[in-house]
Amino acid sequence: MKILLINGSPKREQSDTMRLTRAFLDGMRDVLPVEVQTICPIDRVIEPCRGCFACMRGGGCVRQDDMKQILADIPCPAICCCSAFRSTATACLRRSRG
Repeated sequence: MKILLINGSPKREQSDTMRLTRAFLDGMRDVLPVEVQTICPIDRVIEPCRGCFACMRGGGCVRQDDMKQILADIPCPAICCCSAFRSTATACLRRSRG
């Protein structure tokens, strides 16, 4: 099974979030073979949505950033992990939501 892991922690692989996520993935590997591709939004150029609705009209996103490639790479399923600071996602993950 292919899984895309979106790591929203600014500490990348050194974070407690990834330590917990690795334990989760190890549990999945006990049941079935898993191939994981990890993306760290903090390492990508992802602009926030302008709310222009060009994507809804079939023209695609007007932003020329890394989000197009990330969306093209997403298999089903995808796992999104991040620390919860003040009951919200980290800034690097919030700027990548679409």
